[in-house]
Amino acid sequence: MTLSSSSNGVSSFARAGELGDKAASEETAWARTSGSGSESEAAAAQTAAKPLVIATNVEPDTLDITSSRNAPNARQAMTNVTEALVGFDTDGMPTPTIAEWVNGPDNKYIDFKLRPNVKFHSGDELTADDIVFSDARMTAKTSIYSIRRNPTISSVEAVDKLTARFHLKSPDVTMLALRLLVVVSKKYYDRVGEEEFVKKPMGTGPYKLGEYKPGQYLELVRNEDFW
Repeated sequence: MTLSSSSNGVSSFARAGELGDKAASEETAWARTSGSGSESEAAAAQTAAKPLVIATNVEPDTLDITSSRNAPNARQAMTNVTEALVGFDTDGMPTPTIAEWVNGPDNKYIDFKLRPNVKFHSGDELTADDIVFSDARMTAKTSIYSIRRNPTISSVEAVDKLTARFHLKSPDVTMLALRLLVVVSKKYYDRVGEEEFVKKPMGTGPYKLGEYKPGQYLELVRNEDFW
């Protein structure tokens, strides 16, 4: 498989062997020019539109990370489509992304304050209900999440529209390492149901899911409304 990305905001997975001798012509096909400008302008436009193609020997078991049984493979494809509740910087330290966090006075709960006006690719606004839903879904469907979650977290509640509270069984300094919680939209799930939800995931990330052909490629399209 290969992953490609270009300045026009499109990326894709494709099987490396399928590129073959067509690589040059395919790269040209990706280029977009318009009008009757000079040759140099056309060349510049073509160069800007050429994708970066990256090969990988794995394919996601599902596009829905919240139900994946092989999360590392699924994340390779979808980590730019969905986002985790806690991010990490280049030094491996927790960093805010879609939320900041505040410890409770007894260190037995953590409030995650969501960034306002963040929207899923479906157009639904990110709220604390989505955090509660995502936690419940991953606990039920993803063993790697539930194994790490259950010894630490007793419950998750929506305190208000933009605050999700994680109640801890005891103070736990490793709580923020629970970076496996991928945030998805409850409203989208309620609207389309399980099958469509898994087939066409809608995250808050910098790329949207474009077209996916198993065994061939996965196309990602730049999210113009990324927070």
